[in-house]
Amino acid sequence: METMINPIKETAKHGLIPQETPNKDVPSSQSCEQLQSFGIEDEESHNCIEPTEKSLYVRLKGISIGLFSKIIFIICLTSLKYCYLRYETITGFDYILFRGFLSIISSGIEARYSRVNVFYIPKDIRVGVLLRFLTGMIGIPCFFIAMKYLPTSQCHITLNIYPLMNAILAYFVLSEVLHIRDIFLLFGAFIGAYAINSTESTRQGESPNKDEYKIGITLVLVALIFRSTALVAMRIISRSANSVYSPFYYALGMLTNAVTLLLFFRDHLHFQDYTIGVIFFLSVAALFDYCSQSMMSYASKFEKATALAPLSYATTCLILINDLVLFHYEFKLMYFVGFVIIFVCVLVPILYKIYF
Repeated sequence: METMINPIKETAKHGLIPQETPNKDVPSSQSCEQLQSFGIEDEESHNCIEPTEKSLYVRLKGISIGLFSKIIFIICLTSLKYCYLRYETITGFDYILFRGFLSIISSGIEARYSRVNVFYIPKDIRVGVLLRFLTGMIGIPCFFIAMKYLPTSQCHITLNIYPLMNAILAYFVLSEVLHIRDIFLLFGAFIGAYAINSTESTRQGESPNKDEYKIGITLVLVALIFRSTALVAMRIISRSANSVYSPFYYALGMLTNAVTLLLFFRDHLHFQDYTIGVIFFLSVAALFDYCSQSMMSYASKFEKATALAPLSYATTCLILINDLVLFHYEFKLMYFVGFVIIFVCVLVPILYKIYF
């Protein structure tokens, strides 16, 4: 009698889907990877849940929520940038203080709700947890600090190269399949990044500050590296443990950064300049940042990750318009060329996943 072959088990043998784990709360790694590799979730990723309904209403609901989350994120970045420009002494370190405490409170509540002892770290995910902690402590803070010195669109579009870098890192760390197109697209994206970051952009009536510009570029590149390693870390965690470890240790990293500033680098904080306006704009940025991430996670329950992915990159176009209209930045032609190159290189794998 011919033996029946279970296609799911055969697929699992080749590493395309993870083996079952005793933790029933762990989401499917395959769906999580699809979500994370295309940058749908921000740093505080929640459990990703594949949609079970296919009705037009449900899909429109997911896309609408996802679009709204991106609009909220634009409000976050706009509020933070406006605070930087209006109150010159305020920097990203001040924002980290606000965001760090909000992050640990929200992720602590989530861990409590999930009934997971996040202080017990299984051996299999310790490397992933460490990377998530370092991302929260160093990576994302670098992005928010860089926004003080660079246009928001420049920071955002440069950071958006991370899905391509993530594909390279996943090949070496997780032995995942690396397509030749990923290598070419990453190469093209770096050409675009070079075009953007080699041209100094200033606001109308202001002269360029080369030292600040170099600091901003360096910080964005550091944020890009940690952003890429963070996604690999989330995959490591989701394969064998509850994904709540990921946002919690990311938040703990940000809190550690904030506490370190309070204890040893108080000169980087500017309490003496904290007016009602400063507190308002920093609080709005922190709150809307958190709400944006939570709403995108909720949107993933109703729509597939590949359909939500382009929303993340459409945000960058709106931020560019924001820089031009609201903050009066002046960009050279090469900046727009690099912007388009990066946008296309990052969008191609998303469209390929949708249609092929």
